[in-house]
Amino acid sequence: MIIYVLFVFMKMILTTFPSRKSAIQSVKVLTEKKLIACAQIDGPVNSYYWWKDKVEEEQEWRVSLKTNTRNKDRTYNEIIKMHPYENPQWIVLEVASSEPYSEWIKQSLAQ
Repeated sequence: MIIYVLFVFMKMILTTFPSRKSAIQSVKVLTEKKLIACAQIDGPVNSYYWWKDKVEEEQEWRVSLKTNTRNKDRTYNEIIKMHPYENPQWIVLEVASSEPYSEWIKQSLAQ
């Protein structure tokens, strides 16, 4: 049995979209441009938030994107160009992963 120590870091970005279609379209563009190695789309989820002085309630699709530090800003710039929201959620987490998984992420991204 092989046990991998979790010590390699990558970026996981969390965002949301108003529809499954817009989430899939955006993820495809980011993947094809090799800005992200992969993404997961969950939903619909119920979101509650303040927007323009009132509480909103919407169904959204939650998306997690896997990338590295070098592509984080480029990924953001690409999302902003195609995202339907005026101010999309953009949360960047530094997460530890196994060395083989991190190596796969690295090999999957634009150099």
